[in-house]
Amino acid sequence: MRESEALTELLGRAVHCHQQGDSELAKRLYRAVLTKYPSQFDALHYLGLLEAQNGDINEALRLLQQAVAIKPEAEAAQVNLGNVLLELGKMDDALRCVNHALAMNPNSPVTLNCQGLILLESRRPFDALSAFDEALRQAPDYVEAMSNRGNALLQLGRAEEALSSYGQALQINPDAVEVLNNQGNALLELRRYREAVAIFDRALQRWPDYAEALHHRGTAHYELKNQQVALADIERALQLNPRYPEALNSYGNVLERAGRYEEALSAFDAALGLWPDFVDALSNRGNVLAKLRRDEEALASCEKALALDPRHVSALNNKANVIMHLGAVGDALRLYENALKLDPHSSMVLANRGNALMALERGGEALLSYESALGIDAANEVALNGRAQILHMQKKYVEAAQAFDQLLTTDRDYPYAAGYLAHSKLCCCDWSEYELGIERIVTAVRAGRRVASPFMFLSVSDSPEDQLQGARALISHEHPPKQVRRIAGPPRPSGKLRLAYLSADFKNHPVGVLVAPLIERHNRERFEVFGISFGGDAKGEQRLRLQKAFDHFVDVSEMSDPAVAALLQELGIDIAIDLMGHTAHSRMGIWACHPVPVQVNYLGFAGTTGADYFDYIVADQYVIPEKSQGAYTEKVVYLPGTFMPQEAGVAPVTRPSVRADYALPDTGFVFCSFNNHYKISPVVFDVWMRLLNQTEGSVLWLAKGTVESENNLRIEAGKRGVASERLVFASYTAKLEDHLERHHLADLFLDTFPFNAHSTASNALRAGLPVITCAGEAFASRVAGSLLCVAGLPELITSSLAEYEALALRLTKEDGLLASYKDRLSHNFKTLPVLKIENYCRHLELAYMAMWEKATVSTLAG
Repeated sequence: MRESEALTELLGRAVHCHQQGDSELAKRLYRAVLTKYPSQFDALHYLGLLEAQNGDINEALRLLQQAVAIKPEAEAAQVNLGNVLLELGKMDDALRCVNHALAMNPNSPVTLNCQGLILLESRRPFDALSAFDEALRQAPDYVEAMSNRGNALLQLGRAEEALSSYGQALQINPDAVEVLNNQGNALLELRRYREAVAIFDRALQRWPDYAEALHHRGTAHYELKNQQVALADIERALQLNPRYPEALNSYGNVLERAGRYEEALSAFDAALGLWPDFVDALSNRGNVLAKLRRDEEALASCEKALALDPRHVSALNNKANVIMHLGAVGDALRLYENALKLDPHSSMVLANRGNALMALERGGEALLSYESALGIDAANEVALNGRAQILHMQKKYVEAAQAFDQLLTTDRDYPYAAGYLAHSKLCCCDWSEYELGIERIVTAVRAGRRVASPFMFLSVSDSPEDQLQGARALISHEHPPKQVRRIAGPPRPSGKLRLAYLSADFKNHPVGVLVAPLIERHNRERFEVFGISFGGDAKGEQRLRLQKAFDHFVDVSEMSDPAVAALLQELGIDIAIDLMGHTAHSRMGIWACHPVPVQVNYLGFAGTTGADYFDYIVADQYVIPEKSQGAYTEKVVYLPGTFMPQEAGVAPVTRPSVRADYALPDTGFVFCSFNNHYKISPVVFDVWMRLLNQTEGSVLWLAKGTVESENNLRIEAGKRGVASERLVFASYTAKLEDHLERHHLADLFLDTFPFNAHSTASNALRAGLPVITCAGEAFASRVAGSLLCVAGLPELITSSLAEYEALALRLTKEDGLLASYKDRLSHNFKTLPVLKIENYCRHLELAYMAMWEKATVSTLAG
């Protein structure tokens, strides 16, 4: 046999084995040819194809490059080399090969289809669409080109047209599983998730081990919140193809939603190990790092994603979320706006923009943003929560309760939603299912769940241990401690300590009113006092008074938490005092950086922060008895009187009013309680109604609430046999002196439980009105008792509601007893040294000096 005939026979056997699927024998035969004839084109070409099919892309590349070098005019070899280069991500080289083939045969549908694929992967969907259209002009029934045309339309955002293209392909070949998979992807893009599941089911009936269809069906179930099914589908896809970066990315998303953040991070890292420039995975990695509160790493991951694709909406959104958490709300809002320019219909970005607008107190705009998000995705939990929050802030408590209930129907474990639902109902005095709701919240808090914010929990529980548990849950999830680089501050004047008070409430707010006389009286020979404000540019006399009182007043509302922390270091602050705790607009992220040597929780929040990075809490022996110190993460610093600063003297009556001015009866006993309505519990209201029933001609004078809360209180009074007109609601007064003056029209102030009157009780006592309270175990339920002790009226503190009721009734019956308390109260406020703000200030300064001394000693010892 001649040599050429032997070669032809050997090559023919190799091709036959190749066609029959015996790839190993085919390989051996091709290699046998190449051993003897290293430049044999067909062997190089076909072996290259076989290696590509078997996954050895680099070997395929080597062989096909040799083949093309031998025969550049071989159209099929050029196209196959282009396919291999496409798989390796070498788009420019791939396109050159395919364009070379098209130069030889411009009408080849196969080559045109390959060109379209390369253009599609190069993010040139318009050009790709033209290539696929030309391929279909040459071969109208070319199913692969028809399906790829759908992919180009999908990349162009024309999902409905893509569906049509896939449908045409399936009419030609109903069993084309890849086309079914693509059709399912278009339905995913259109958020028609249930239809998508049905299509993926069809594909998987034909090919049960089709990893891509399993992955995409899992994605659809993820969007439908079928977490376990999604997890099973994606895990099965990864079993079939462990080196599947898109599935690893989706797996990370499912794990992230389940709260398994460390596992999610591992999944994203694995995806990036296979595809380092996978923008979606980089963006999602940033998101989960943010959930782990690793903010700098989160930003870096989002920045890398945006460097690769500046128009990546998810990366912009996730970067904005991190910046939002860091407190730079204005910067976050600008990023959300940029993302919406790219995708105006992104429900998630619209919802997050709403959060930024809400934080900036632009509630009307925030509500519109949430409504837009819900118009696109009615189950968007962030938007449902945001809308409910805005309604709550707008005091539309009935609507807020309905909105939180809708959110909990969508996700029964959404953080803090159950607490907000309970609080919204308390705000409108809707006590339906009161006891059951409270029991569920307390049980969940004890289980470590984030079910109620620490502030709202004060209205629910009188247990300092439970309050600690709730605060710790928030801190561990939202504001864990951070490691920050220490910045040396400037030298301070000899002997002067630098104090910084931080608050969003330097305005006409109870905290702003209470703290102003204290700041004015600080000893400037010992202290340099800074006001660090993050409440925006508030107006009014109280703001001006506070700005004048501080040595330095700095508005940091536009700065991020780390930037504020760095500023405190640069200013050389020795002791920083938080006047917020877990109240609205607090900036716990600043404190998590622990930027100053001594950090103090003071005045604004009647409870523990639950954060180890606060060194001290300022209290008194009554609000935090020594036996309760273990329920506070901070060390307790005791002031000798009350923890709450008091203005000197009894508030003067400058413009005496009469009862008729406030719709009060001319005669009869006036019980008074100017607390917010959410503090009124049904069990306390029971006591109040019994007091009215037992005190002829009496009325209950309450603060004005919402229409709903007032109506509900009247209804509840009727249920307890009290005529609704015996409840009188006092209108809001803008000036504190007007509010203080009207107290003289009341006979007795009735406190609430478990959340006492705080500044409200202070106002009543200063105005000369006795307060009767029921003291509990927690800080918030002992504040009125603290004030009564320092005012010299400890007899008005009771330890049970039965005792509280009996004492109140006694005060209405015994002639002269209540008057004697009023006389004592007036005398004590004029004479007791402990009630003088100057003395209070000196005691607090001594506490600051002791804190600083201990910190200095600890530093030297360390």
